[in-house]
Parts: sequence; C-alpha cells; structure tokens
Amino acid sequence: MQRASSAEVTSETCPTFIPPEYTMQEVHNAIPPHCFHSHTFLSLSYVLRDFAFAIALVFVAANLVPYLQDPSLRVLAWTTYAFCQGLVFTGLWELAHECGHGALSKHKWANNAMGLVIHSFLLVPYHSWRFTHSQHHKATNNLERDIAFVPAVKEDYYAARETSGSYLKAWELVEDTPMVALVTLFFHQLIAFPIYLIINNFALPRMRAAPWYKRSHFYFGGDGPNFKAANRNDILISDLGIAAALAALWASVNRFGAWNVALFYVFPYLWTNHWIRPFDVLSPMSAYTNRSQLLSHSSSTQTHHYPTTLQKRGPSSGVRRQQSTETLASLAATFSTEPSKHTFCITTPLAFPSIAQRRPQQP
Repeated sequence: MQRASSAEVTSETCPTFIPPEYTMQEVHNAIPPHCFHSHTFLSLSYVLRDFAFAIALVFVAANLVPYLQDPSLRVLAWTTYAFCQGLVFTGLWELAHECGHGALSKHKWANNAMGLVIHSFLLVPYHSWRFTHSQHHKATNNLERDIAFVPAVKEDYYAARETSGSYLKAWELVEDTPMVALVTLFFHQLIAFPIYLIINNFALPRMRAAPWYKRSHFYFGGDGPNFKAANRNDILISDLGIAAALAALWASVNRFGAWNVALFYVFPYLWTNHWIRPFDVLSPMSAYTNRSQLLSHSSSTQTHHYPTTLQKRGPSSGVRRQQSTETLASLAATFSTEPSKHTFCITTPLAFPSIAQRRPQQP
C-alpha cells in the first residue's frame, strides 16, 4: 500500500472541519430525562451482582477444573475460566468508570466508595485515574488540551520522519505486516494500560518534560503535569487502595501459591486489560461493546482540533443549523425508540426523541 506524501494531501482528501451549530444544551435536551436519574441501591445491586458472578466462577473453577483427568481439558477449562472471568472483571471496571463520572449515585461519596473498592481490586488508582479521565473528557480531541489519544499533526509527523534517519522509514515498511502487528497488538492489549498508569508512557510532548515518576498516576507531590496540590489526599487514598490490593495478592501467593493466583486472578486480569483497550482490537465483540469509545477516539472520521477552531464561529446560518439538526436526528435514530424500563442507562439503550421537536424554534 502506497503512503500519501505531503503533496498528495489536498482539501479533497482532508476536508476542512466546519464546527457544528448545535449546542451542548441541545444534546442534553435530546437525552430522555430518566437517563439522568441515578439510584444508589440499584447501582449497588449491579456491583454486588458482578462480584457474585466473580465469586461463583472462582467456586466452580476451584471445585471442577483440578479434578479433570485429561490435561488438555484442564488447559481448555482454565482458558475458558480466564476468558469468562475477564469479562466479569471488565463489567466491574466499567461500573467503576461510571463511578468516576458520578453516574451510579447522586451522592459523591457513594460513587467514590464503590469506585475505589472496584478499581483497587483491579489495580487501578481510582482517584488518580478519575482526575486524568475527567481532564480528557473536558478536552476530548483537542490537540492542545487533551491528555490522551492525540495524534501527531501532519507537519510534526513529516518533520520527525526527516530527522529520524532510516529508523522510521524502515518501521513503515514492516509495521503493517501480520507478525509485527500481532506482536504489537499483544503487548499493547495486555500491558499498555498498567504501564500508562505507572510511567505515563503515552505522555504528550508537553508532558514529557517532567520525569516519569511525576507523570505517574501514583505521584502525589503536586508539581507534576497531571495533578494539583489539592488532589494530594485523594491520590494518597488511591495509592493506599492499591497497596491493600497488592498486599492481599501477596498474602494469596503465600497461602495458595503463585501459580494458583495467576490462574484465578492474573490471567483474567490480562483479559480485562485487553477488553478495556478497544482501539486496536480486532475482535468484533470488543468493537461492539466499546463502540462509543472507538468512535470518539479512533474513528478515521473523528475530527481533532485546536482550541481556536471552535471559537471562531460566525453568525449561525440556516443551512448549518439544518445540517446540525439532521446530524443529531441521525444520531437519535441509531438508538432504540422505545423508552428503557430501567433508569440505569449505562446498561440499557438510550431512547432519543426527535431533536427537531425538542429544540426551540429559530427566529
């Protein structure tokens, strides 16, 4: 496959981005009111349900797999357990994710308590992740303010290509080969997220000026690029949660053996790291379950922008307003038109009414 040179990139292949005319308030109004209603006990029941699933899988595996006589069947059984438990862990991870967004309860302390327990169990520093994830959502796809999933601009890419000698050019020749793609995908899906938490290896150029430990999600000094001094206590609480989880794992290793801990926890944990990294996953199941993140971060049609891009808006034109209305209506049409029976909307489809009916008439 031939790569396009800078001379081949034209306005036709890279069209100018025109900011939409609809507002965040209109998007908010398009979402059914029941999707903003959170119920603490209902949310807690989902958390307890998933922990019950995890315990049940451990019980079944511990009382069934070791007694299989055929070694091949044991390997298959442990592989199946790890896969299924990884899915359950991923469900718990996503519940903690919603806690970070304040979605499981109207009480901040309830969200933080549930999120801290779940994410600590999965070796994620809850509050530290919550702070950086919030910053990411406040500036998603903003080339200057986003802190994740920011691609290099064309000029920087070609400049690096010219100054890196033959390395980058040689890498371009092999990076799309099946073997290289498979090895890259393997390590990316299994260990990329833990390394990101520890040393922030995906740091943007403006953040790389800080030492790796100050970029870490465990750093509470207050002089790093990610956190403020006011975040110190929350980060310390997160670090203590991880310390408690690691202590429990170490105690389990001493009690049950390292291999048993790997079978029951580590291998499912690696599956979870795979499922929460949807952006390069080949599995259609992952692409389906993480479609919103896939589209918002990795779609080739997703626009990245500088802050000034969205500030230079002229008077609204009828044509652009109509296009914006059609865009929101098209989005609404992709979801179920039947209202959900539940108020807990992260596990049920959203039901968007007509945007045109909701929005006020334009003068």
